[in-house]
Amino acid sequence: MENSSNGRGHAVRRERMLSLKRSRAGHLGYLNRLYKDVELLMQNAENYHEACTKKNDVEIAFARCFRAYDEYYQFVNDPEVKTEALDVCHSIMTGKKEFDERFEECSRSVQRTADETSVVPCQADDKAELQIGTRSLVSSTSRKSKSSKTSSRASDRSRKARAELLRREVELKNLLKCQRWNGKWNVK
Repeated sequence: MENSSNGRGHAVRRERMLSLKRSRAGHLGYLNRLYKDVELLMQNAENYHEACTKKNDVEIAFARCFRAYDEYYQFVNDPEVKTEALDVCHSIMTGKKEFDERFEECSRSVQRTADETSVVPCQADDKAELQIGTRSLVSSTSRKSKSSKTSSRASDRSRKARAELLRREVELKNLLKCQRWNGKWNVK
């Protein structure tokens, strides 16, 4: 009787290990697909807001993937399998770090573009889009006209409002990062 009970326990343990392996593979596959999606979006500054939204999906997928690898690591007993799981987990963390660096470079590039052009986040069809327009130069004769001065003041106010909007967006991103790193980010 004890031998059949032990055999069932071994079968249950083996099935749990296979389930954890499949879970790891599924989470890693989804994470890699999101990486590719965001990388494609980052190729065009007009897709910046969509890339930011997808990056949030990457953060959640990474947390789930990492949790799946951690569960597997905690479950296995074989030191060789544990070492292999730890190596793969380290590789995933390195890949995430490299992705974050590429995303930050893209963000800096978009910011440089914003400094050189007018960037206006707008809402259309419940999706955030980025509209980019070039600055116009005002000649000295047109600057003297009253309408031009009024337009210039409106343009200054608009430019300040856009800068404030970008500043708030960066502040919000930093706040979200802090919450995630402080463990306040609940991932299910």
